[in-house]
Amino acid sequence: MAVTFVEEVGRSSGKHPRGGRRLRARGRRRLSDAMFWLLAALLALPSVLPLLWLLSTAFKNYIETQVVPPVVVPFSLDLENFSSIFTPQIMGYFTNSVIVTACVLVLVLVLALPAAYGLARLNVRKAKDLQFWIISLRMLPPMAVVVPVYMMFSFIGLNGSLVSIICMSTMMNASFATWLFSTFFEQVPEETEEAAQLDGLGRFQTLVRISIPLARTGILTVMGFVFVFAWNELPFALVLSGQLTQTFTVFLSTFTSTNALINYGQMAAACVLYITPVIVVTALMQRQLAAGLSFGAVK
Repeated sequence: MAVTFVEEVGRSSGKHPRGGRRLRARGRRRLSDAMFWLLAALLALPSVLPLLWLLSTAFKNYIETQVVPPVVVPFSLDLENFSSIFTPQIMGYFTNSVIVTACVLVLVLVLALPAAYGLARLNVRKAKDLQFWIISLRMLPPMAVVVPVYMMFSFIGLNGSLVSIICMSTMMNASFATWLFSTFFEQVPEETEEAAQLDGLGRFQTLVRISIPLARTGILTVMGFVFVFAWNELPFALVLSGQLTQTFTVFLSTFTSTNALINYGQMAAACVLYITPVIVVTALMQRQLAAGLSFGAVK
């Protein structure tokens, strides 16, 4: 009983050898966790600092954005920059971006999913070469074709409309989505599709009811990238949009001047409004993006 009592006291006080090893192991684990989070914070700092500076500038008044040395933290939270952004005209540009992005997402799904499934499952001759040709359309620099594209849409009378921007953005993103969708469909077991077809399902029903649900993680990941690409579309929107059909990216490009009197506070407020949908979508799809990036890596 005496020995047991001494052992219990030693464990409770941390002087027992076994208890001491546990405390040291726990201390090393906490130290390693602290070092990991410190390293992660240092790596994320270059990406976070511009966003923090942008948010700080959005709440500064005009004088605070022009003084040297710059004001790091605004003296008062000035909401005038945001009130100048929420006007019917500027919100119309924001609505145009929402319309373009939504239409591009729908069209990419409608066009890219059947094409990718056909490349992955049908006996297409030189399917790999065809896939490379499709993704090569995404490699094409937009500025290399803006002049003929402008002339083509002017000839058919669609220049200055949202339709022209949607068509070009869909073409650029559908090629990217088709290439990635086909790789995700290749990871779906063919035996599962064959069993579904034996039960009476056709090709289209197999695609909708079997292949797409099994590859939904990868599909959501690709659509997240397509959303970002369509939302950030500038070259074609800059050339093909009209006065009333400007997207928000085109509006942001108008914050230029030949002198130094640029309203940086209003520019920062517009940028905060612009990046908010991207942050929201990324936060909502964080798990799907992380899982989709590793989809098919391990069989």
